[in-house]
Formats: sequence, C-alpha cells, structure tokens
Amino acid sequence: MPCSAQQAVHAHGAQHEPNHVRPPPASQTPKSASPPLPPLSGRFTRTNLRFDSFPRLPQTVWRLFIFVVQLGVQAKVTIPALTEQQTRKLLEGSADFIYPHTAIIVRLDTTICSGVFAKSSDYHGMLTAGHCAELIMEKERVAFAVSELAHHLWVDCKSLDHVPIEQVNDNGPDLSFLIIKDVKLIELLKRQNKSFYDLDGQDVGLLQQSLVTTHWCICGSPREKLEQKYGMINSEVHVLNTTPCVCMQSRLIKIEFKGEYDYVHLELLTKTEGYPVDYTGASGSGIWYQRFVTTDGINYNVEPILAGIVAWQKPRKNNSRTIIGHCYHSIYWHVRKTLKDRRHLHCSPSGRRGDYQRADKGSTLALGDGKSEPVKLARR
Repeated sequence: MPCSAQQAVHAHGAQHEPNHVRPPPASQTPKSASPPLPPLSGRFTRTNLRFDSFPRLPQTVWRLFIFVVQLGVQAKVTIPALTEQQTRKLLEGSADFIYPHTAIIVRLDTTICSGVFAKSSDYHGMLTAGHCAELIMEKERVAFAVSELAHHLWVDCKSLDHVPIEQVNDNGPDLSFLIIKDVKLIELLKRQNKSFYDLDGQDVGLLQQSLVTTHWCICGSPREKLEQKYGMINSEVHVLNTTPCVCMQSRLIKIEFKGEYDYVHLELLTKTEGYPVDYTGASGSGIWYQRFVTTDGINYNVEPILAGIVAWQKPRKNNSRTIIGHCYHSIYWHVRKTLKDRRHLHCSPSGRRGDYQRADKGSTLALGDGKSEPVKLARR
C-alpha cells in the first residue's frame, strides 16, 4: 500500500464531562507580549501529494486588545498591531517546527491514527490518545507515513511497546505512549527528518502564564480514512493512498481539571473554509500553543510548545465543534512520571537499559518518484 501521508489520527469521543472544576495554576504576567492571531478561519496546511490552497482572510490590522485566560477570567493585554500578512508568516514558521514532530500511522483497513513523536527518560516513541494506541496494537503491522513522496514503511507492532498512562476510560483519562523498541526504526525516522519532542526539556511554567485564546492549533489528519488517488512512480501509474497533514487554528475555551488530569477545550470550525465536518480523524493529534516571543516589542517569532493531545469531540453546533483533549499537566506530570518509573523498573542490575532491541530485519523504507454532551466517536 503505497502511502503518501505525513500525519493523521483516529479520534474517539466519549462522554467527557469534567464536573469538579478547578482553575489552572495561578497565572503570571507573560514574559513576552503576544500579538493576536487570525480568528478561526485562519489556518495553514501541509499536504501529501496534495497542494490545496485554503481561503485567506482579508488584509487587516488586528485589534490592539485581545482576550487571554487568566485565573479563569478574561483580561485585556495591550500589544502591538500586526497585519494579517505578518501574522500568517509567523504561523507558517511555527508549522515548520510542528510538522516534523507529527506522527501518522495507518492500519491495514486504511484507518488513520496519529500522535506526536516524543522522547522522555531515554524512551523514544509516540504520544497519542489511549484508544488510538489500542487501535494500532490490534494489528500485526502498521504503516508509518514519513514523507510527502510516495512511499511505504511497514512497522511490525512487536517493535512497539504500549504504555498506557492509566487504564483508558470513556470519561478520561485517555492517554498513552507507544515506545519504539527498534533502534533501527528510530534512526530511520530521524533520517527522514522526523524529530522526537523532548518532554523532559520543556519549561512548563510557560503554560502557567496568561494564555492567548487564539494562539492554539491542532496538527494531524482531518480524515479518518486514506483517500485513493492515481500517481506516477517510475513512469508507471499506481494507486496512491494519501491523507493531508493539517495544522488547524483553534480558539481556547477553557482548561479544567477532573480528578488528577487536566483537559483543554478548543473551538474549531466545521464544514467551512476547508475544515472537516467531523474530527474523527483527529484523535491523538498534538495540541500546540503558539507562543509569540519578542525581545524588543517590534520583531516577533513563534516558539510552539506541546500543550495537549486530542481525544474527544462534542456534537457540531452551527459551524463549529468543541474538541477536547488532555492538557499540559497530564503530559508533563503523568506521562513523564510513568515513563520515569518504567525506566527505573527496567534497568538491569548492571545499569544497562534493556528495553531497546535491534530487529533482525529491521524496518525498511521504500520511496517512489514521483443535546450537547461530548460523544465518544464510534470505533471502526
């Protein structure tokens, strides 16, 4: 199955209704001002053997005041005005960072799952929704999408080790880490310019400051299944299975806790300007906070930080949906702690780490030329 996808996901929504809500940790004054992003209709995209152009917003100068989330109360922050063209350029720059960290995995039935290539406690693997990890591990092998060229990369699921952060529950938690045990596969992914996001090296305090509501995106596939198209490989016509990899701008609604885990609620458009009607294919996608940084108050750059993993969606309301996922506390506390504890458990008495293996055959890559409650999405 030649595949030309770079990132995707399979989403499950479940009944998810955090009741015992407490606010995020106390906010602090941002160290750097953050210019506003476009409203929901602004998004950027990368595709695989697809080159779609999405509608652009009219040229405008953005508001001098934007809303931020601070202790659960909206507050105004004065920032310099940026034009739509300046903002888009900065967004495109953040896509270049996010894209190599996005994982797309395809099952034999063409179901797409996605996640984030990440590392922690010297483990390399994929951070994804727990139900996505279960779907992947149901099969003997899966395909990784790692290039915009026609290619196929089959991975034996025996080279993956499923580490549920906790037992998957329809109401949460729903979070897992898939350890890649095959060192050759890790090396191959790096040669294909894939990057493993360092969960241990992030300053979580950046996510405990005031957060701009429009500086959020999810990156993954807007589809649940592959799409078939024809393409030329070595001067011959072949059927290519493709999926777009898309960074979709969203708006932060709230961050809340349910028990020991935190959840982020985002609003995204549906069935308009290229946005999907249904986000079933987006489960397991990374949720990124696009932090605008400036040293002089004039020139900006964007430093994205992983802030969550998509897991649920609410029913469509008018032209938008609420997407829900685990937020930063779930990742930077629970995931890191689980992997750290596992590392200590699996260290041999000699101090050597025994989780990694080199498969006899290894993984090979072939490239060619050429009522409105959250609902758990039905498993295919």
